[in-house]
Amino acid sequence: MKKIKLIIFDFGGVLGTDAIFNSVKKLSKTHGISKDEFIAATKSSWHKARINPTDDPIYWKAQEALWGLNRTKILLMMFDETRIYKSMLKLSGSLSKKYRVVILSNHIKSIFGPTVKKYQLNKYFSEIYTSYDLGLAKPDKKIYRKVLKIEQVKPDEVVFIDDLKHNVDAAKELGIQVVHYKNVNDCKKKLKKLL
Repeated sequence: MKKIKLIIFDFGGVLGTDAIFNSVKKLSKTHGISKDEFIAATKSSWHKARINPTDDPIYWKAQEALWGLNRTKILLMMFDETRIYKSMLKLSGSLSKKYRVVILSNHIKSIFGPTVKKYQLNKYFSEIYTSYDLGLAKPDKKIYRKVLKIEQVKPDEVVFIDDLKHNVDAAKELGIQVVHYKNVNDCKKKLKKLL
């Protein structure tokens, strides 16, 4: 195994909460719409908007129709539900002393852009790669290849951390070292074995 040069972190579920699904839990209580109904109503527009920012308004139109709330109210609720895992930021900070540390996140610009600014994520990570900037989304192997090419590293020089098994599996198939994130202590143990 080659020496690790790059560590890639997912955002939602690894570095912070999944603001969208946390908001859905809150809205479901007041609007009587289940998580499954939410996914059915917005999945298509989400998948388009996460790789093409011009489809962002389509996503918000679906959200507004579903909840009967305007985009601003929904966004404010999402930002209110976003929490950064300080223990993971601390871990990424300590790793950045020895490795290049970046984010690779599937997200839509209107949600993640302000999140990056609010929490000053650029201070902690050398680069932030998003599905909307790259025009691709995990688990498509092309997105991992694109990041590797930009970063000028080989798959076995990289560790990828994500909470979703299908994203981890796709990266592993390319020869990338992976950590299927469960919690910070488990992540530290798995990283210790790889680094």
